[in-house]
Amino acid sequence: YSKIFEDEDVLFVAADNKRFAQTAAELLIDIYRKSETIRDVKSICDRDDLSDPAIQAIVDKSNWKKFLRRREIENYLLDDEVINAYCVEHGIDPSTVTTRLADPINDKAKGIQGAVASQCGFSGTVDEFKLELAKCIKKDMAVYIELKTCVGL
Repeated sequence: YSKIFEDEDVLFVAADNKRFAQTAAELLIDIYRKSETIRDVKSICDRDDLSDPAIQAIVDKSNWKKFLRRREIENYLLDDEVINAYCVEHGIDPSTVTTRLADPINDKAKGIQGAVASQCGFSGTVDEFKLELAKCIKKDMAVYIELKTCVGL
C-alpha cells in the first residue's frame, strides 16, 4: 500500500492478519481522538470469503473499517493490467505470462504468485516480486482507482 500510494499524504502500517489490523486500528483511533496531529485512522482488510452483507454489517458498526472489493491485495497486484505493465517495463512479451487470474475478484491469487513471478523471469522472493508489481501501479490505472476508493482516499 505504501508503494502504491506513495504520492498520497497517508501512512500504512502492516498487520499480520485481519484481527490484529482491527485491534491495532482501535488502539490508534483512541490515540487519534486524543491527538491533534493525526487526522484519520482506517483499518484496511482483505475481503477474503466475506459476503457483501457481512462486510456491510461490519462497516455499519465501525465506519473506520475498510475492505477491499477483491479477495486480497494480491488480486490487485496480479491483475492483468499490472502484470502487463510489469512486462512492458521489463521488455517481456505479456503473452508469455500464461498463469493469470481467471476471476480477479474472487480467485485465491496467492496460489499463483510464484508461477507468475517465474514466468516474468523474476529471481527474487515472492514478496520482492509483489513490491515490484506495486511499483507498476500508476494513478491512471483502473486497479489504482479501485484501490484508492477501497481504502477511502
